[in-house]
Amino acid sequence: MGNFVVSLDFELIWGVIDLPMLEGYKGNVRGVQQAIPRLLELTDRYGIKLTFGVVGFLLFKNRKELEPYLPELRPSYLKPNISPYTYMKNTDVDNECHFAPDLVAMIKQHPQHELATHTFCHYYCMEAGQTIEEFEADLKCALKIAQEKGIDLKSLIFPRNQCKAEYLKICKGLGFTSYRGNEKNMLHSENYENVPEILKRMLRLIDTYLPITGSNSNTVEEMESDVIANIRASRFFRPYSNTLRIIEPLKMRRILKEMTKAAKKGNTYHLWWHPHNVGINQEENFAQIESIFRHYKRLNEEYGFESKTMNELANELKGNG
Repeated sequence: MGNFVVSLDFELIWGVIDLPMLEGYKGNVRGVQQAIPRLLELTDRYGIKLTFGVVGFLLFKNRKELEPYLPELRPSYLKPNISPYTYMKNTDVDNECHFAPDLVAMIKQHPQHELATHTFCHYYCMEAGQTIEEFEADLKCALKIAQEKGIDLKSLIFPRNQCKAEYLKICKGLGFTSYRGNEKNMLHSENYENVPEILKRMLRLIDTYLPITGSNSNTVEEMESDVIANIRASRFFRPYSNTLRIIEPLKMRRILKEMTKAAKKGNTYHLWWHPHNVGINQEENFAQIESIFRHYKRLNEEYGFESKTMNELANELKGNG
């Protein structure tokens, strides 16, 4: 019996502050206010469980409420433009694009879903300059505000999936049970570390539509770990593209076929995206998401394919071990 996992990197503006065209992307971020309620309605309709990896900053009402919680140890990136702390010094931090306590409260009203963390400040674990001590300080802040909001954090989604083995030991020590690792295929292997970024992006774009990496689902053995469970990603749900609308059916065919194969083999299929990815072109994006959820429902009825949160699956893996 296979598993269907869906995780969301809920970050608003904090995940894209280094975009060169940030101002033009704010429409996507503002669209999250409508996207989250639409998504919750669909999950209720089709029996889907989601894991929301929430940046800790989003739990506050405004900057004034956030500031007393900021850690003394902050990421000392060599690239200052990627630091939210540098960003806050130079930016008028409005509430709509930077904070979302009401949306988090709305998610809590749907108890089938899991509220996980996407770190406190959208922390990058593999950027030059930062240290493991700074990472631990960040994670402790995320845990503190979550606890005050009645949220029990058990799963971690690393920003941009940047993960280090020694950092996982910190996570385990703080009570985390699972994280989302990268897809297990050639485009995410260590052999591709020296490949130019532009080429990697191009190959990953092609793989969205054509199966150059094959079918990406995970066995129990591929998710088990001596530290915390690695609920590996299978595929990023790339949002609808007007430019590529002619080949959008290829993307959907690829996802649905992978889901079917995972269900038949008893594997886990883990789909992920950011809510701001679907903040625009919402009719097209949500038509595709509903198609995926509807397909899940068929696989659930035919093969026992089951929707689970990351923590639920991690607990099952631990029990099997």
